[in-house]
Amino acid sequence: MTMPPRQDVVSAAILRSKFEAVVAEMEATLANTAYSPTIGVSRRCATALFTEEGQLIAVSNPLYMYPMAMTAATVIDYFQYDLSAEDVLLTNDPYGGGAGLQTFTLVAPVAYGDSITLYVAVCGHTEDFAGNVRGNLDPGATELWAEAARCTPVRLVREGKLRRDLLQTLSLNSRNPVAFGLDIEAMKAAAEIGRARLGGLLDSYGREPLLAAVDWVLDYSERRMRALIEQLPPGRHEGRGVLAHDAHGGREATVRVALSATGGAVTIDFSGTDAQSPGFVNASRSVSSTFAVLPLIVAFGGEVPCNAGSMRCVNVIAPEGTLVNPRYPAPTGWGLQHAGCEIAEAVSAAIDLALPGHGGRVTSNAMLLFSIHHLARHGRTVEQAEMFDFSNFALGDTDATAEHDGWGLPGIAARVPLPSVELYEAGRGGRVDQFEYAIDSGGPGTQRGSPGTRAVISLPRPPAGELRLTAVVVPRSESGLAPHGGQAGSGNAIEIRSSGEKQLDVLDVVTGWPLQDDATITVVMGGGTGWGDPYARAPEQVLTDVVDGLVSVEAARQRYGVAIDPESLTLDRHATGLIRGEHAAITEIRERKHG
Repeated sequence: MTMPPRQDVVSAAILRSKFEAVVAEMEATLANTAYSPTIGVSRRCATALFTEEGQLIAVSNPLYMYPMAMTAATVIDYFQYDLSAEDVLLTNDPYGGGAGLQTFTLVAPVAYGDSITLYVAVCGHTEDFAGNVRGNLDPGATELWAEAARCTPVRLVREGKLRRDLLQTLSLNSRNPVAFGLDIEAMKAAAEIGRARLGGLLDSYGREPLLAAVDWVLDYSERRMRALIEQLPPGRHEGRGVLAHDAHGGREATVRVALSATGGAVTIDFSGTDAQSPGFVNASRSVSSTFAVLPLIVAFGGEVPCNAGSMRCVNVIAPEGTLVNPRYPAPTGWGLQHAGCEIAEAVSAAIDLALPGHGGRVTSNAMLLFSIHHLARHGRTVEQAEMFDFSNFALGDTDATAEHDGWGLPGIAARVPLPSVELYEAGRGGRVDQFEYAIDSGGPGTQRGSPGTRAVISLPRPPAGELRLTAVVVPRSESGLAPHGGQAGSGNAIEIRSSGEKQLDVLDVVTGWPLQDDATITVVMGGGTGWGDPYARAPEQVLTDVVDGLVSVEAARQRYGVAIDPESLTLDRHATGLIRGEHAAITEIRERKHG
């Protein structure tokens, strides 16, 4: 591409960094001004920049790469010949490109002179918007309308003036209208920041040089992506991810994928994936596309910017009527967690088959866990007065790699900050009695999987009404990822106790379980899978894990073949040598027998 006068590659590269800085500032504005903790604390949000044609230039959160791109394309097309430079558009439709009904996306044009030149977009997961269950995560939903209300593209701001009647109408469909309205206002404020920053760049560089830089950014990303895709060997590489249950009475559902690369482009084909679920674990087309591409970006070391340039090199085939592209009006409320997790697992397994050691976990095996305060009003009318979300206290599930132990949350999930115990206790009235790493939870290996966590939470006692629990635990996907001799970490678990006695173990799905006033919830997040033979792990590393409370003395001996004195916590090298020598001899005999 020939750069226009006064524009060169260095300036274009500088502008690329400035575009990324703009979306980062927009997201910071949104997180700092939003009312709901789903946006401000959990960071279930994103911001993005688009060309006049709707091509993605930059996005703050890769998890929303395709949902924002597809939604922007839908909205821009919808208002193509009826849009002023000061308008602001809003929608939440998963069948119009969105992530889910809870996630509203706001799109605003950026003008230079008399013409629209670029667009900014903001999306955020609102606290509540219609639907049967407060928070819009309903395991019992069998249709879209049970989850929330569908909002086709609307004009929130007309020629610079906020349509307060429209915002009020939308807010009144929320059980927390104040929070909903303030969240939309925060999204609008973030968009205004983006408009101002892009306006400044247009003034500084000029329209044509800036657009030329945008073209260079997208072309550069495409070149980088094609060069990296060429590392994939020819052939068809298959993977699968198994959803143990669909939270709706159905058992295993499998995501199947075939990955093939040619000419610097890759096709990710989900043909053969099981049919869509009647429940809320379906992933919209945009969500499936994101989870198909994220493992590629991770496998290539995150070297490729997430924009329309890199997206040009990827063809995602998602057959309609399956888990990865359900037919309207199937529910999609939990798709960003499941089947999103299984989609990523399937693609990662295919990548690991093509490039051994490069496929890895990019998202965690999330649990659903919240309570709703049911309060009787006016006789028999029952109001869902408040929701308490405990899922942020489940952290872990990162696999080890050939070079490193697993740690923290995997991939894209790691952008969520650790929950503040103090803020939770002050804002919710409950108490966090324990929040720590769970011993022996990380999968054994030459490199150990990340430790899981254990949280014990005493629930707040409402002055009236009762708390009812909804929880979903999904066993880890059987993806076929080869741990190269490593072993799986511990599983997820939720336990409810009252008066010191166990009341319930959540094995799959619980909805509307009444909680006693003195109830406690124990949330255990499983650990990641190890990499390589545990008996090849350096004894000094095992000793460090024991001292740090991540591995018990017993597990050190049984799983790693390392003898540690339980009193002095010192390494017994002689005993370790004997244990590992015996293990090596037994392994050799087995290999000869089966070889």
